[in-house]
Amino acid sequence: MKYVMLSLFLIFTTFMGSMAQKKGPMHGDGPGQKIKAVYIAYMTQELSLTEEDAQKFWPIHAEFHNEMKAKHQQAIDELEKEESLLNIKKKYKEKFVRVIGEERANLFFRKDAEFRHKVSERIKDAKNRKRGFQP
Repeated sequence: MKYVMLSLFLIFTTFMGSMAQKKGPMHGDGPGQKIKAVYIAYMTQELSLTEEDAQKFWPIHAEFHNEMKAKHQQAIDELEKEESLLNIKKKYKEKFVRVIGEERANLFFRKDAEFRHKVSERIKDAKNRKRGFQP
């Protein structure tokens, strides 16, 4: 367990160091940075990434994330956007398979969606609590 935590710390600091130059809500201090840290730890654990796996996986993931984010920000037809997002996922699935194998690449997309859904739900719940709405 001590080795896993040390590995997570090293992976996190390496990844965050590469992202330190970037600006925005997910780059810097604050809730976005905390979510990113939890995401990295969660995905590293769920995918059983070794230190070697992580060193190869996270740079590819950063490219994937940037392409997905850019596509989300484009003002295009919703159906066209969904198709483009699917094409990005297919492209990066091939890259992920080369690094972590078919099974863990498939698992990545499932766990990524689960994580994003959980975060979205927690944010929605927090906003509702702040407004005084109790479901």
